[in-house]
Amino acid sequence: MFKKTHRSIPKLTIGRPSLNASHDFHQPMESTVFEVFMRNGSYRVDYLNTQKFGTPPSLVMYVSGNLPLGQPYSRSAKRCLQIGLMTIRQMGEISNLVGVYVDVAQPDIQRRPALEQLLRDGLAGVFHHLLIVREKKVEDSSLLLRDWQKVFEQLSACEIRIADMEKVWLIKRAKTSFRQFSMGDAETIWILE
Repeated sequence: MFKKTHRSIPKLTIGRPSLNASHDFHQPMESTVFEVFMRNGSYRVDYLNTQKFGTPPSLVMYVSGNLPLGQPYSRSAKRCLQIGLMTIRQMGEISNLVGVYVDVAQPDIQRRPALEQLLRDGLAGVFHHLLIVREKKVEDSSLLLRDWQKVFEQLSACEIRIADMEKVWLIKRAKTSFRQFSMGDAETIWILE
């Protein structure tokens, strides 16, 4: 499914991106995608198509899920990852995918290492488009607006899309910021088949 895993922060230079910087992850990253799904608090960052880093069509995907007690793995994270990859393929953008960020978050802890890395990469200019994949319908999620507003502000140079299990939404900025963001400020750009 994924081609390469790099444990370093991509740095953009003129021409090809360089992957020689040391990372500052605070906990070890899981070695396989399946290990991420089986443990709360785990994460994974995979870089793909590194030749597209920093180019106008460069796209990354962020998914997260939880691991309920008694379950062998995070079904929500797995479902979001699969839906996200199928969506990107259906939209014809698989060749533009430069990164996949996965968090299986603990319910009582706000820290999400993959999201933190995504923000660092976004500020470094690694990507220009972000796809956030959610299990819940976007229209029904008022918490999404509050939880993601700070992230949207930090990535103001990026086009941000949110996918649920039925549609992909383009998040429009209210004037030049996301401060007054509401679902009225989003438009459906793709309906999943």
